Amino acid sequence: MSTYKRPGSKQWWYRFNFGGHRIQASAKTTNRQAAKDIEAAHRLRLAHGVAGIVDRGDAPTFKTFSRLFLDDVELRRPRSLRFYRQQVAYLLAFPALNRANLGDIRAPLVARYIAWRRKSVGIATTNRALATLRRILRLAAERELIAAAPAVKLLPGEKPREFVLSRAQEADYLEGFGEPMRTALVLMLETGMRPGEALALRWADVHLGHQEGPYLAVRRETAKRDKARAIPLSRRAAAALEALDRTGPHVFGERRAQALSRLQKRSRRVRKSLGLPDLVPHSMRHTGLTRLGDAGVDGFTIAKIAGHASVTTTQRYVHPVPESLRRAVERAESLATVLATVGAPKLPRKRPSKAAGC
Repeated sequence: MSTYKRPGSKQWWYRFNFGGHRIQASAKTTNRQAAKDIEAAHRLRLAHGVAGIVDRGDAPTFKTFSRLFLDDVELRRPRSLRFYRQQVAYLLAFPALNRANLGDIRAPLVARYIAWRRKSVGIATTNRALATLRRILRLAAERELIAAAPAVKLLPGEKPREFVLSRAQEADYLEGFGEPMRTALVLMLETGMRPGEALALRWADVHLGHQEGPYLAVRRETAKRDKARAIPLSRRAAAALEALDRTGPHVFGERRAQALSRLQKRSRRVRKSLGLPDLVPHSMRHTGLTRLGDAGVDGFTIAKIAGHASVTTTQRYVHPVPESLRRAVERAESLATVLATVGAPKLPRKRPSKAAGC
């Protein structure tokens, strides 16, 4: 087998002779062992094709191809690499899937994995791994290592994270945190920022003395889908940031990954003490955006503040609370009462033009 790298390329290539023809192709991976496995699978497919053999075993094992998948993630979506590494580890922890050939992954094996995984985790966590498995199989089909990607359906019953804090719950929740994490949560509530965006802030991103008002700059490399944006700050958010000690470049004292891990651990303890199982740090974002909608801010403005690609996404985050629904009905009733009392306004009669009278 002959694997090599082209000048200036990070990916491995392979070449070999078959039936008097020279075969040369990119393995589309930065992992040499994975490239060798891809080359071996290519050779086997060619040999079986000549012999008229159709064998699902031509494809590499799931464990081997998972390395290629992670290489692809690192090239295309580097910010998601940590998440997918974790999900791949969860998939490989199931022995039958670990040693399975890609061509042998079908509904029965997926069902066995689901039954095994559900013994220890919930529906949402299981679905994250299933979505990763589906993405891996689709990449394998795209690379023509399997004929087609089998359908991998997510489990029904997953609860969307749509919990919205009341003002009383907010006070109790924040009371369970010390600084600077309490300020981080206040910032999410006031701006609708994602936890990862807030905890990635540097002091260079904070502009409290700007002439048009204080604002935050969400950098491209910390925003979802690399969408940079500026977010105006409320008086409460600006005051909370001004009260923090500036002891280093990071607003919340450490890098995002460490700060997020610490916040999540503390949040689990606090929500357990409050008896609110659906409350997570991301609920601050839901709550902040919902409050904007309740205040009458239009969907397009909320989408801009939240960093959403479309207003359709914003609809998933903005949930009318009972108070706002009640006020909407009351306004409609008041308008109906006024119209019934004074009558509908009369529109001015349009005078006929001189041309019409000729």
